[in-house]
Amino acid sequence: MKIYAISLFNIDNNNNTYKNITVSKNLSDFNYFSRYYINEFLDFTIDLLVKSYQNNPSQFILIPQKYDMNIIYFYLQKFNDRICVIITDNDYPKRCVNILSKNIINNYNDTLDLNKIIIESKQPENVDNLMKIQKDLDETKIILIESIESILERGQKLDDLVKKTTLLSDSSKTFYSRARKMNSCCVIS
Repeated sequence: MKIYAISLFNIDNNNNTYKNITVSKNLSDFNYFSRYYINEFLDFTIDLLVKSYQNNPSQFILIPQKYDMNIIYFYLQKFNDRICVIITDNDYPKRCVNILSKNIINNYNDTLDLNKIIIESKQPENVDNLMKIQKDLDETKIILIESIESILERGQKLDDLVKKTTLLSDSSKTFYSRARKMNSCCVIS
């Protein structure tokens, strides 16, 4: 699950223009020699998408693009006079992108560090509290299942131990009765 880029645009609806406020990209997962071309592809596609969707009334748009056997998703979130474009791989949860883009649009200021956001958002649990709770529940469920299995295993071991002690008790009673019979013929005075 990766975020490759985040871009934020201001829209001027009067002049029908847009301006890129800030952009951050993390292309370190791609081959060093192809990063330049991927960067150009992303810039071109972002520009094209923002240009075509700046007057679109919809709030959240998902556009899959195929690039070199990888599917890259372009998410456009429009709110008031801003558009946030987030580019991810196909594994990144849509809900997290939606939350992240709303947070970026609503909390944007000059000190907002998109590189830090990209790094922190590699784990979707850092973005979406619901996913974090779900992950914690899954971990707890695994621990409970392991505990139940160990309790059942311990119960089987206890059953085996009870059977062995019963056998040992029966054997000791038999030994005692035989020893008593054997000692009854010999009386030592």
